[in-house]
Amino acid sequence: MFKTRDGGESWTDISGNLPAAPVNDLLVAPRGNLVVAQDVGVYVSRNSGRRWLRLGDALPLAPVLDITYHRGTDTITAATLGRGFYRVDLPGR
Repeated sequence: MFKTRDGGESWTDISGNLPAAPVNDLLVAPRGNLVVAQDVGVYVSRNSGRRWLRLGDALPLAPVLDITYHRGTDTITAATLGRGFYRVDLPGR
């Protein structure tokens, strides 16, 4: 995964320790949290992509196709392929 700050003239790798799996969705949550949905789970980075932590120990081992942030509860809803929806807390609540 890469980011740009100059309209695409240069790119910085922010995949850090993310598993080598497709990223299906990405969102920026409050406090600078980057959250990604992958085929192997949901991951959050609190330091611009240098280090990623897996969220949701109860998530099934199934592709996560869509994620949504809920401001009132500071949680993420993850939509999985064939396994339903799951809600996980963001760290630092």
